[in-house]
Amino acid sequence: MASIIDLLRLTTTPPPSILFLGEGDFSFSSTLLGSLRASGHPLSPHTHPTAYDSSKMCHKKYATSASSISALRSLSCPPFFGVDATSLPRTAPSNRPSEGYDRVVWMFPHSGEQRVHVNRHMLRGFFGCVGSLLSRRGHVYVALTDGRPYSDWRLREAAEAADFKMRRCTTWSSSALSGYTHVTTLGGGAYAGENGTMETKGMLSSKGERGDGFEEGAP
Repeated sequence: MASIIDLLRLTTTPPPSILFLGEGDFSFSSTLLGSLRASGHPLSPHTHPTAYDSSKMCHKKYATSASSISALRSLSCPPFFGVDATSLPRTAPSNRPSEGYDRVVWMFPHSGEQRVHVNRHMLRGFFGCVGSLLSRRGHVYVALTDGRPYSDWRLREAAEAADFKMRRCTTWSSSALSGYTHVTTLGGGAYAGENGTMETKGMLSSKGERGDGFEEGAP
């Protein structure tokens, strides 16, 4: 199984600008970026981990957030709060790169509600606005848990409706990134299998070039 660093193509030169969306306790971005730095790879000054929650709510919901946030700050990648993935032009970091982000990463998006139509609407809202923040050759990566109800959210249809092109569809397990713990939007712990991991199917890479339709193939 390919590493998440390879899947997201994070070792290019110059380093890609990255917008992380929907971080819960920031364990994903802090662990991933820490691994990159430890491997000798530089980070773009436009590496922006973000959360939908306010700073106060994040610390209240996730006891582990303090250590992750501290790690991000030590990497010169301080987190941003109050970023709504369905309203990015209005809520994304104001110091975002003028040419757009090279990578936009949303791991396990969830509206916080279990109703399928609400999560479908969320994904359509995301793809409908994220294109305005992408660089000319930018990519979007979204991971959803395999199986229902997540397959009913129609991720591919949401991307297609916004004229994105599917470049890769593959699998990834959260256990492949040591230090990352998937947490719920409600806080208080992870929802996962017995081994504490989240299995995904359909890591979607959509190019920033628009109007191309879809091209699905082996990773």
